[in-house]
Formats: sequence, structure tokens, C-alpha cells
Amino acid sequence: LQLNFTFNEVVDPASFNGQALTFLNARNGSLNYTLTGIVTNILASPNTVITATLTNADAVAIKATLGLAISKETSYLAIASTFVRDVGAPGGGTKNYLLPVAIGNAIQVSNYMLDAIPPMQIAFTLLDVNVGNLYIGAEEPLSSTIMASYITLQQSAGSGANFTLTGDNVTYVNMLDKRVIIVKLSYNDLKGLKLTNSLCTSTLNCFLSLAPGAIGDTLG
Repeated sequence: LQLNFTFNEVVDPASFNGQALTFLNARNGSLNYTLTGIVTNILASPNTVITATLTNADAVAIKATLGLAISKETSYLAIASTFVRDVGAPGGGTKNYLLPVAIGNAIQVSNYMLDAIPPMQIAFTLLDVNVGNLYIGAEEPLSSTIMASYITLQQSAGSGANFTLTGDNVTYVNMLDKRVIIVKLSYNDLKGLKLTNSLCTSTLNCFLSLAPGAIGDTLG
């Protein structure tokens, strides 16, 4: 996730302090998250426009907070007094911090770019045929809404016996990051899977196939 900041005077990118930024879902929102850090090009020349990148941990935490920063209408920032400093007066004057913006007066983002990148590096971490739990993970928070009919268990990576799911009961392993979902196989799905010869009797004959749209991230 990237943030673009525009200031009314030149600021020093090396002075950025991400821990001074709190995301809110409204000006005085009930959902909020304070950053643990932020990445800027500290070698960049001072400017009035600075681009910063969230740490992976912060990006995951924000995406896992459902309803926060999912649109322009749910993207606000409160800013503590230690966020960023200007470059001071010519000749070495005092470098002043940006005036703070309190929760309750949080500023709304001017422009919001939708997340158009689907989850990558999907991992098939576990299939427990005793209780019918299928574990699927990713590098970012996943939606609990899936298309079960787009999920197929296969005997091999390319062909052979296969079984497509019908049930879509989903829970999370960890509600805080939402990066691993548990798909609870219905009674009929688990029965059908077990009746399919040479399918998912070991790790050697158990592969996961996902059609486009099977699983999305929390931003849709």
C-alpha cells in the first residue's frame, strides 16, 4: 500500500515517522489502526510531495480490519505532532513539525485507488479428512466469501481423479490477520471426496485447483 502526501511547504522525507499516523474509517471513526512504521526514500530531495510505502505488517493489519480504508469514504488520517518536519529557514533555521490533526478532525483522503491485484502465492496448507477442514493461505488477508464450485481437489497437478466442492462455510485461523481460511467441507462434499478413488489419500495425490474468482482478498 502506498500513500502520497502533499504539503504546503517543503518537508524532509528523512523525518517521516509512521507511528504518528492513525487510519480511521470516518472523521471520528470507530475503526482505527496506528502504523508501526513507514518506508520513504530518505535520500530523496526535500519536496512538497512525498510518496511513502506501508510496511507489510501494517498493510496486512489494515486489510484485515474489515471496513477500514476500503474506499475513499472509509479512509481518514489522524496525525500526531511528530509526523514530519519542514526543512527550516534558509541558512539553518529551526525545523518545525507539521501541526497535528486529532481524531475527531481526521482528514479524508483526496484520491483512492482500488486494489486491483488479486491474492498471489495461494498456499494449500492442510486438508484434514477426519473433520473435513481445508486450509488455504495467502500473503494477504483473504475474504471469508468464496465460490466453492470454483475449488477443485485433484489427484495430480494436471489430470486424474478430481472432486469439486459445493459447500462454502468459511472461518479464519487467526481473526487478526485473516491470511489463512478454513473451508469446512459439507457432509456430502466430504463423503464424495472419500468415495473418489485415489484422491487425497496422501500428500502425493492431493492438489488444489482454483478457478478465477474462487477466493478474493478482503478488499474484494
